[in-house]
Amino acid sequence: MREKMSNDDVRDLMNDCYNRFFTKWRNNVPETTNVDAWVPIVDEGIKLIEKYQRFDDAYFQPCQTIIETFVNILDDRRRGA
Repeated sequence: MREKMSNDDVRDLMNDCYNRFFTKWRNNVPETTNVDAWVPIVDEGIKLIEKYQRFDDAYFQPCQTIIETFVNILDDRRRGA
């Protein structure tokens, strides 16, 4: 059985996902023609997912969804959607 999230873990998750990841990239979306510029964004998202994989699936799945949603929002902005 994997770990349950403490209050501090939830705080850290939200801080990592929104304050560190999304706010870092939200106004710095790479140009559509520069595919290589997405590598750091995707790598950072993967590292966050890996960081929180130690938690029980009931906690981990929403974490993964949040990160994937933020990447999708950034990609939509890149495409002008």
